[in-house]
Amino acid sequence: MRSTRAPLGALAPAVILAATLAACGPQAPEPTPQPTTFPAAAPAVTVAMAESYLRAWSASDYAAMYAMLDPDVQARYSFERFAALHADLAQMAVVGSVAGETTGDPVRVGLPAEP
Repeated sequence: MRSTRAPLGALAPAVILAATLAACGPQAPEPTPQPTTFPAAAPAVTVAMAESYLRAWSASDYAAMYAMLDPDVQARYSFERFAALHADLAQMAVVGSVAGETTGDPVRVGLPAEP
């Protein structure tokens, strides 16, 4: 009984061609259901901003902290509400002081869009 299959050697060029075409095709990323944003500032700048925010928090300088917020966040929370929230948090948690340091190399991450 004679096989109707092509010899394995005859399939090799077709497999190579298919793999090459697949590798050379458009490599667009998969679309996300919602737009995703990434920080525009360089990682070193974000570390400096985090350190500034921490220094302001340590000094209970809510105005300086609020000034560092994204304008969209400021639009959602008035300065009075922001300051009251942080003061209440410090009292509720019995925070005596806030201190910290940044360590390691900064890494960019993508956060999912808010609903």
